[in-house]
Amino acid sequence: MKKLLAGILVVFTVLIAGSHLTYTIVGASSYSRLIDVKYFSENGGEGVIIYFDVLKNYSVFSYLNPDKTYVVYIDFKDSLYDGRTIRNNIGGNLINSVKYAQNQKDVVRVVLYLKSEQQYKIEEGADYLKIYVGNGNFDLGENKDATKTDSQQNGNESTKETENENNKDNSTAQDERQNTADSRGEIERGIIGLPDGISVALADRSGIDEVTISRDSLENYSISSLTQPDRVYIDIKDLDFPEKMGEVVVQGNLVTGIRYAKPQENVGRIVLDLASKATYQVSESDGKIVLSIQKPVFRTLSISDNMKYCIEGDRVYFILKGAVLTEGGADLKTNYTAKYDSTGKIYTVTFPTKYAANLQNGVVNLNDSMFETVTIAKNILTSKTSIVFKAREKFAYVIMSRPQTNDTAITILRPSSKGDKLVVIDAGHGGEEPGAVNGNLKEKDINLDIALRLNELLKKKNINTYMIREKDSFVGLYERAFIANSLNAALFLSIHNNAMEDKSYGGTMTLYHIKSGEGSGFNSLSFAKNLQNSLVKTLGTSDRNTRARPDLVVLKATKMPASLAEIAFMTNQTDRQNLQKEDFRQKAAQALCDAIVKSLSEIK
Repeated sequence: MKKLLAGILVVFTVLIAGSHLTYTIVGASSYSRLIDVKYFSENGGEGVIIYFDVLKNYSVFSYLNPDKTYVVYIDFKDSLYDGRTIRNNIGGNLINSVKYAQNQKDVVRVVLYLKSEQQYKIEEGADYLKIYVGNGNFDLGENKDATKTDSQQNGNESTKETENENNKDNSTAQDERQNTADSRGEIERGIIGLPDGISVALADRSGIDEVTISRDSLENYSISSLTQPDRVYIDIKDLDFPEKMGEVVVQGNLVTGIRYAKPQENVGRIVLDLASKATYQVSESDGKIVLSIQKPVFRTLSISDNMKYCIEGDRVYFILKGAVLTEGGADLKTNYTAKYDSTGKIYTVTFPTKYAANLQNGVVNLNDSMFETVTIAKNILTSKTSIVFKAREKFAYVIMSRPQTNDTAITILRPSSKGDKLVVIDAGHGGEEPGAVNGNLKEKDINLDIALRLNELLKKKNINTYMIREKDSFVGLYERAFIANSLNAALFLSIHNNAMEDKSYGGTMTLYHIKSGEGSGFNSLSFAKNLQNSLVKTLGTSDRNTRARPDLVVLKATKMPASLAEIAFMTNQTDRQNLQKEDFRQKAAQALCDAIVKSLSEIK
């Protein structure tokens, strides 16, 4: 492997059947220059050889076009190309054409246009990159002569004589080049060595970052995740890491960096920095910890016939079918007791078995970013049942029974701090509650569409958000309010659309209720005014003003400034036509976003 010297860039790249992960350890000191790009066909496969004066930092990514053609991009950073854009039509069995150009001022891009999705592999040399496409019997790193350009193979006699005179030096250089290519081979490139015998491998598994942490013994460890910024950290006991933090910059699908240090005596910590919110699964195999990290997904796991574990974007919850663990809403009666253990990570809910008689005894290994296990234990002698949540960190639990769906939901939350200024976005109705209906138009669907658009706009502004629902699912009214309260949210916005018998009546209105603890500063009315003004100005709808509604659950049961925005009237022909237009719903989301940004700036 190339020695790590000051000002030298060392890059490790994992390329597994079309993956794209690049590891960068130190910065580049100079530019490399593209010399030539050559096509080859051998042993049942095809490919290209890309020549530089010296090979530096590069990354590879690919995608399948809608027309089923497959495109592979290779970006060479800190590189220059002096010529015009070239596109050579190959017409091979696998490769249609190859294009190369100066893509950015310091990035040279080479593009392979393939006829269909193919496997590909990479071979590196000191001054070239060779890309093999297809399933041919390629001999990586063995035939170095095959990598020479026509001009290199057919040089004039004087050049050949010079080469012969310097044969010893050339052989030495060739051996060094061979060693470099071998040491940076397809398998070794995926391994990052850390102190005390720890190695970390990062691989792309169909868009999922698979991180494998290996050592002779990895028996005592814990895994947790944090947000703002998003990261996962693994604490391993009996590790001798340096106190000063080390860092490796990587380019995975979500993993952007790996840091390591000693947070306390006899503990080594590995931190995986993430580009965005993510979920992960954990598995162990032969002394290895394997984390599969991906963007949050919607999934439901049936723990038993009457218990489900649901992940729906922001909202993570358990459903107990037929269970009645609470009664009422405003004056909530609980039919359970709950407690944390000394670590705060184990939370036990205990209740008379009759309130959830259908639950089955057992232990479920979840091993994901939230929980290690969930245990259901029935005690025949006491006629009580306990649900024991063994979590990776201390969560808040909102437990609410819902008569409408004959179940109890246990929602899992990470409370925010005051400085986070979290905004809870509530798409009104959902699931069994469609809201207003006009023909094939359902209010719950429009509410959700606007809410999702708003969430994306706020995230782009780095504003912390929590979505009550991100799909067509039922959430109780008090449940929504209690979730917002448990999250310590700064603002609560419920998105709705209106309806009434008078079809000539249309426009926008915003509802609010000033709670006793809000005071005369920024409050729910202030929030409502910001929302109403922004919506009417942006949408051009009739101004139906802000209106006090102390009877609405989500306005009276929330502790923070809360408003309910009625975007338009589904029963009004003009409003209804507008609500069916994507650009109108996007404008509504933008208006809500602008009002939220303004409101957050006014909160003391």
